[in-house]
Amino acid sequence: MSEITGKVIKLGQERSFSKKSGETVNEVQLIVEDTSGKFPKKLALTCSGETYQFAKESRIGDNVKIQYNIESREWQEKWFTECKAWKAARV
Repeated sequence: MSEITGKVIKLGQERSFSKKSGETVNEVQLIVEDTSGKFPKKLALTCSGETYQFAKESRIGDNVKIQYNIESREWQEKWFTECKAWKAARV
């Protein structure tokens, strides 16, 4: 588990897809900038489930604290890494 506290700087791509079970999943990217350290860092977080609605209600400039997991998967001999938010709050 990792955590970032910072400002929302962009609301990214939104997408919907169906799982094998037939359930529809909605996702949206939330881009957050952490300026607490010497060098600012930006992170694109995938929000779905409970964090989806949080991301949809977020506005650029909102101060947020987000806990997330980093996951990687292989597809056609290429690796993709994603930061998936699982808990989010405004601060």
